[in-house]
Amino acid sequence: HDNCDDPTLCVVALFWKLRVRSRITDQHPTRDTNVNTPGTYSPDTPIPASQRVFGGRDLFSLWFSLGIGLMVLQTGALLAPGLGMSGSLLAIFLGTLVGVLLLASVGVIGSDTGLSSMAALKLSLGSKGASLPAVLNLLQLIGWGSFEIIVMRDAASLLGERAFSQGSLWTSPLLWTLFFGALATLLAVSGPLTFVRRFLRKWGIWILLAACSWLTWNLLTKADLAALWATSGDGSLPFASGFDIAIAMPLSWLPLIADYSRFGQRAKSVFGGTAAGFFIGNFWLMGLGVAYTLAFAPGGEVNALCWHWPAQVWVSRCC
Repeated sequence: HDNCDDPTLCVVALFWKLRVRSRITDQHPTRDTNVNTPGTYSPDTPIPASQRVFGGRDLFSLWFSLGIGLMVLQTGALLAPGLGMSGSLLAIFLGTLVGVLLLASVGVIGSDTGLSSMAALKLSLGSKGASLPAVLNLLQLIGWGSFEIIVMRDAASLLGERAFSQGSLWTSPLLWTLFFGALATLLAVSGPLTFVRRFLRKWGIWILLAACSWLTWNLLTKADLAALWATSGDGSLPFASGFDIAIAMPLSWLPLIADYSRFGQRAKSVFGGTAAGFFIGNFWLMGLGVAYTLAFAPGGEVNALCWHWPAQVWVSRCC
């Protein structure tokens, strides 16, 4: 009973009540039980259908966020001098389109098997055969994560220098390295489900959309759009190379997509949410990178673009 006079009996009753409730939860888990706990499912354990919580909106939010960032802006800046405005946009459109179709198709494999990307390789390569790709993937993730932290550190330091004096604490590379490194570690420890459902879906996606919209509005109000569209490239970059650069952005996520799509509820929502989210984000931000370069930094100096983008820190990603 909830009300009892004997403290000892109350403690014993509470203990058995909690124990029985724990057993019932283990035998009949609810949809969200244990799902948001990092490490609940190992990479080799297929996610049960009852525990798959990602719908199309979740996957759209995730891949839209992964399709934008400082690196995407700077990648667009690389295309601008050689291809011009129209040529760059065409290369970005075609490369991103082909890339997201391949990326979303691989995502369906994760949804069908319920396995992570590296675990799914065992189905075709075997346990020993999949070891080498897993090690190489680990090394490239360490390198890529370090590189992105450096990019965000440099951008934040540059913006801090603009807002404050050059010797200010906010221009310290060490400060921003520790900050972004700690933030990236927190996101990694919290796991993909917590990041998507508690951050991206609720309010993170709206911050990203606001930042992208601000960058677009700033371009439309300050640049000569007619002259910008008429800007042609100098031919220093072949169209095929521009296409390769654009397609590399979505394809770079192939070794990781199943780590997220294994939590997808339906293959249709996995494919649609992934393809639409990454295509819109990547095309939008790469296109802005091209436009800002041609409008404000025609010499191709990528770092000079940061002086025109006070909202860049908003759109940098840490995962």
